[in-house]
Amino acid sequence: MNTLSFLHFFNFTVCFSLVVFVLVKNPKSKINQASAALILCFALWNFGDSFVHGVESINEVFLWARISSFGWAFFPAFFLWLVLMFTKKKGVFNRGYAAPLVLSIPSAVIFYMQWRGNIIANFVDTQYGRGIVWGETLWAYIYYVYLLAYNGVAFFLLYKYRKGLKLKYKRKQVDIIFISAVFTLFLGCLTNILVPGLDIYSFPSVAPLFTFIWVGGVVYAITRCGLLNINPAVAASDILSSMSDALVLMDPYGIIVSSNEAAEKLSGYNSNELKGKSASFFFEDDDNMFSDEGLKRQLLKREIRDLRVSLTTKERKKLPVSFSSSVIRNREGEIVGVICIAHDMREIVEKNRQLEESYRHHAELREKLIRNEKMAIIGRLAGAVGHEIRTPLSSMRNTAFYLERYGTVKDEDSKNFLKILVSEIERAENIVDSLLNYAHASDIKCSEVDIDERLSKVINSLSIDEGVKIIKNIPRSISKISADPGKMELLFSNLIKNALQAIEGEGKVKINMEETERGKYMFIEDSGTGFDEKDMEKVFKPLFTTKISGIGLGLAIVKGIADAHGWEVALDNKNGTGAKIALKMG
Repeated sequence: MNTLSFLHFFNFTVCFSLVVFVLVKNPKSKINQASAALILCFALWNFGDSFVHGVESINEVFLWARISSFGWAFFPAFFLWLVLMFTKKKGVFNRGYAAPLVLSIPSAVIFYMQWRGNIIANFVDTQYGRGIVWGETLWAYIYYVYLLAYNGVAFFLLYKYRKGLKLKYKRKQVDIIFISAVFTLFLGCLTNILVPGLDIYSFPSVAPLFTFIWVGGVVYAITRCGLLNINPAVAASDILSSMSDALVLMDPYGIIVSSNEAAEKLSGYNSNELKGKSASFFFEDDDNMFSDEGLKRQLLKREIRDLRVSLTTKERKKLPVSFSSSVIRNREGEIVGVICIAHDMREIVEKNRQLEESYRHHAELREKLIRNEKMAIIGRLAGAVGHEIRTPLSSMRNTAFYLERYGTVKDEDSKNFLKILVSEIERAENIVDSLLNYAHASDIKCSEVDIDERLSKVINSLSIDEGVKIIKNIPRSISKISADPGKMELLFSNLIKNALQAIEGEGKVKINMEETERGKYMFIEDSGTGFDEKDMEKVFKPLFTTKISGIGLGLAIVKGIADAHGWEVALDNKNGTGAKIALKMG
């Protein structure tokens, strides 16, 4: 979708929304119905042209052009119908929907002839979109005459109607409709008919975009008719004082004119203290809405409903309130004030906070119960495995040792098979050890531990491939910590093993420690292959592994030991260049 297509589609969305708005506001009003019909024509015109500029096939261009032609064929008839309703000059069209039906007959003929291809002959590509080539046919000239005649009659009726009006706001309504329509038609005819027809310049079809001006004028003029006019002083004395919510009346410049008892009780100010103060003295929000510019941009242009802002009390406390506002106009439609209602949200905010806290607490308890249940099951399983399997494994290991040292195994094949047997026994024992370590990860007995010493001990016990380096940087000033020594070594062992296994060929593992205001942090970073993004949420879960060997308990053991100490552990994937484990140790 190019820029012009997007603008047409945006205009269509706005117009269609305004059709719904006008009908919902007063569906039985003939003026509203005529306005909705006119705006719907503009919506269809923009909808079709959004595809005229967006599709490549010339056949599709003509198809969407035929659809959009409904808009420019029928809008003169519906505009004239709207003017007849507005100026109360329906004449012979006084009953039912005779007016739009009779007025639309020429429109239907124009639409049919365009569908047959007798008005728009072709399209030309311009710098920004497709332009129209009008046909040199009688029907094209008939459309020009029809366009000028219908709109000319409508403008004449508006002009005559305005001359007889005495009310200022009524004249303003006519002026808005008249000026917006003339301005739109002038620009549209200039770009879509006159300039291309005289072969001066090839404009893309942008006339539908100008209808936004016309639509805005019509909707504003119609919806402002007959609004309630309130005197601020009467409202303050007769209505505002009875409100249970805090209510403040401001002038068009955001200066507080009056307030009710609820506002005084909520803020701690009396009415004299509030009177004459600016809106920004009393209310505050993140968008600076109560500044001079904010008032012009928001409060004086639209109604506001249930906006969360802060109310400043006399003690300079910030109270959460739900803010709503509406402008007050006089008979001429001029803004004379803004009425603001603030509902105290402290109780609701506190209940929401308690609810969120309760939900978070229950979620943590539920997760902890599930985790404990899993660990209990694994613990029972590990105990059974340890009791039932360790004894035969020990016997098998002793037998293999005896056969190797004192037995009659002489040939190389038998010796190799014996080595495989010993290796598999060790693998089985490692699995049993992993199960037991996971099951008892939360059984800790803390004392003062030197992290640097424990790390060195773990690193020295590991088998490290040639070409792989472990770089350790643990400042002595922060090396001491309260932890379970054995569990800490197990945690370091699993983290470093996991990092080493991720490295293929040469590489390095960096182990750093630092202290900030939030606590002590350890970082273990490898230069391996990292994790797949889809596996990031599962790496600390038990029995999850991406390796051919192993049962997926290494990082689960790390998480269990960290949780038991009250530490936090997190994984940062480096997009195929390794992984980084961050351990917050209190």
